[in-house]
Amino acid sequence: MTARALAACAVVLTLLGVPCAAQAETFVVEDGVLHGNTFHWNWTGAVPVPRSALGGVGVTGAEMSFSLAEFDPAVLAADTRFVMTRVVHGAYSGFVNLGGGDGDVAGEGSLRFTTGPLETPASFPGAVDELGLLALSTPFSMTGFVSGTVRASGDTNDILGSFANRLTGVGTATVYLQPDTTIGQFTTIGIDAHFQPGAPVPEPSTLVLSGLAALGLCRSLVGKRVRRLRA
Repeated sequence: MTARALAACAVVLTLLGVPCAAQAETFVVEDGVLHGNTFHWNWTGAVPVPRSALGGVGVTGAEMSFSLAEFDPAVLAADTRFVMTRVVHGAYSGFVNLGGGDGDVAGEGSLRFTTGPLETPASFPGAVDELGLLALSTPFSMTGFVSGTVRASGDTNDILGSFANRLTGVGTATVYLQPDTTIGQFTTIGIDAHFQPGAPVPEPSTLVLSGLAALGLCRSLVGKRVRRLRA
């Protein structure tokens, strides 16, 4: 593969939530929150970040604010059954708790949150709250991948550790929809997702198969491009 082709494959793997190395370790998030574009790991302090995660430098809690985020679907009609997907991805930055002090964390990643089945009210706008929003509660599952570096707080040259971790987790979420009276539909404006214990760690064979499938897709895409250039 050419350097450009490899770069394209890396983008595809990131979007699919597959690490570049199939042996990347997987960690279950049992205490955390997604609010807006920001992922908090060890939100309540009840379940610290696993010691070997995020570079194995003793991180007990982390906050990562991602540069990009999307909802799917973004607009909904009344009386519609749906499953909501929230993806936060791209570059991120934030801080970590190191026990003896704080540090900085930055890198790239992609976290995909998928809700259970939901349904908008049969009649518009339905039972909205005091803020005029429709709040729907649902279980969710999350899978994703983060890579980056942990540095001493305020010191861009002091790298304490680097990492490439797969993440998974489950919990309960509240999806917020805003009624738009001009079009008679709902606009998705937010989700608060709270992690809970109980997500199984994927088997190593499953991770390897996911990596191989993504790599096969990359090769297929590159092959098609080469054939076009030769035509």
